[in-house]
Amino acid sequence: MNRHASAASLASDVTAEQIFKFLPSQATLEQAKTFLAKRSISFSAGSWDFMINERLKPALKDGTVSLLEVAGFLAEAEEHGKQHVLLYRIGKSEVARILDTNYLRAICATESRFPPFNSRSIVGVPESPTISEVRTEGTTIVIKVIEKRYVRDESSYREWEKDGQLFTSVDTRPYRAANVVRIHSDGLCEVRIHSHMDAYDYGVEARALLTNLEPLIDSKKFSSYSLQDAKQYVCDPKHRKKAMEAFDVKHTEHLDLAEGRLRPSISGYGTSMLNSSSLTAAIDAFHVTEGTVHRAGLTVRSCKGLRRNINLGLSGEDNEFFLTAKVTKSEYEYVLQTILGAMKAMKLK
Repeated sequence: MNRHASAASLASDVTAEQIFKFLPSQATLEQAKTFLAKRSISFSAGSWDFMINERLKPALKDGTVSLLEVAGFLAEAEEHGKQHVLLYRIGKSEVARILDTNYLRAICATESRFPPFNSRSIVGVPESPTISEVRTEGTTIVIKVIEKRYVRDESSYREWEKDGQLFTSVDTRPYRAANVVRIHSDGLCEVRIHSHMDAYDYGVEARALLTNLEPLIDSKKFSSYSLQDAKQYVCDPKHRKKAMEAFDVKHTEHLDLAEGRLRPSISGYGTSMLNSSSLTAAIDAFHVTEGTVHRAGLTVRSCKGLRRNINLGLSGEDNEFFLTAKVTKSEYEYVLQTILGAMKAMKLK
């Protein structure tokens, strides 16, 4: 990445009202309170109306917080958590091309589908998926795509009969979803898809998203980065002590070469299958016949670097994990590095 690359600036047409319109659906009150508390600004609020009108607006007006900071808070909130994340790898030549900020600036200036490079902008609820940002973030490149989705409004459900036939109807309402692609200098690529309300094939959507970013990237050069080692790590007896420190294992599914299947689980807050001698004995016995972990439901345990437990799923595509809750950027980074650390440990054993 070019050394002169700077942090993203704020697009000239971004307004506070735009940001406040989307904050309640993209962030949590707890996140907003933390955002203000870090700046020594009064943060107590029992509703979003109070938070916006009595906390954020006065802070903007008196200059204790800037519009760029509030826009950054919205971006952080909508880019982390309640996502299915698919990991890919690209080679050194493609990394060098994508991380060349002169190249990125030229593409963004000549391709109408792309926004100005390194500019924070706010896109509402577009009729078609819209690339809202291409920006630097440390030694990575972040590309954000905003799309309109629909959710069923169950309160509008109606049922009626006509001519011997039963009819039902339910309204839908649109909502805004942010999808993110982040490319690292070491060739790692994250594709974060905002979780759908219903079951969905996130692998297909991730590939479509990468294809839609051409010619900025060459999607054919992105290869799936398997998370199988991370799944194996949480059940490997050689790593059990370390795994117990990092994770509570809530449920897993195991397959073996003879098409056998094992689905152990444990219930209760703060419990883990790794603390059950009977469950770990069953898992170890199953893996004697070359069993593999097909999926795993985990809790990343709170620790010095993580102030609360985070639920984590390793399932779906081979390169996919998901987070069920909204998280901060630091929480997301901790979870990602914990997954990558588990994979590294398996390769070293």
